[in-house]
Amino acid sequence: MILCAIIPLMVVGGVSTNKITEEMQIQGDNSVNDNLNIFQESIENVIVEFETTTSYTASLDTFSELLVNDDKEVLYDFAEKMKKSSEVDLVAFTDKNGNIISSSDNVQTNLKPVISKLLSNEVQSSFEIISGSEASKYSDYKVNNINDALAICVVAPVYHSGELVGTVTLVDIVNNDDYWVDSLKERTGNEATIFLKNVRISTTVQTNGQDATGTKCSDEVYNIITNHQDYVGTANVLGSEYITKYSPIEDKDGNVVGIIFTGIPKAPFVAVITDTRNEIIIISLLGLLLSILIALYTGRKITKPIEELKKGTEEFGN
Repeated sequence: MILCAIIPLMVVGGVSTNKITEEMQIQGDNSVNDNLNIFQESIENVIVEFETTTSYTASLDTFSELLVNDDKEVLYDFAEKMKKSSEVDLVAFTDKNGNIISSSDNVQTNLKPVISKLLSNEVQSSFEIISGSEASKYSDYKVNNINDALAICVVAPVYHSGELVGTVTLVDIVNNDDYWVDSLKERTGNEATIFLKNVRISTTVQTNGQDATGTKCSDEVYNIITNHQDYVGTANVLGSEYITKYSPIEDKDGNVVGIIFTGIPKAPFVAVITDTRNEIIIISLLGLLLSILIALYTGRKITKPIEELKKGTEEFGN
């Protein structure tokens, strides 16, 4: 009888715990998926702003005149104002071969690889890897365990009398730029990271009280990312379990050059599940105790009349 009472409680308890675990995992997965969409959207919105500014500047007749006339002084002032308003690391005005005519901070750097890849009949943008030797000329790019920089690059063609005469080129280095990751954490409360290849170059994840830039994601995650696939699920992030989503960043040629990540610490979910399981165990034990008491009481109610009947029969027989 006791077993009949307690077994259903234990079965229901086990099913309930499994159901709660499943539902919380689904909620966690949905949350990181939503957060990653917000993350991607915020990056895309900024890139659209960069494209709009770059394209508009390139389309100005007065600007194309300045470029054709090689008016470096006025072009420099133009580049400085554009850099300040766009909050980027480099604004450069080049000839059609990618040679810099004028730039913000009078930076002289090799933009030909980027321009040759992105130059088209309209504005183009992409994430590209910039060598550390070039990125160091206009940004604080250095991150441990990586020698290069991840950059958002935007190139708009400049035409004069229907002929291509140059470009407006904008470069924003992502290394050590916490704008996007901090914005996402402030908005959602969850962690965010941008990787160059498998190395964290901008992150809200911390270790020893410092942003964990220069640390790497797991090989398990990176192997999936390099196959142009998202990683969704539990992952170990610097010794702590997180519910995560990682998504690849690709350059103009479709090569995987980085990762964006959002994650939720798993510990609070585990704590809820553990508390629920403990409550179910307590309820089951209380149910067991109640079943024992009921069984003892019921047994006594049944056996007492039998004992009295037996006693009376014995007395009658005597």
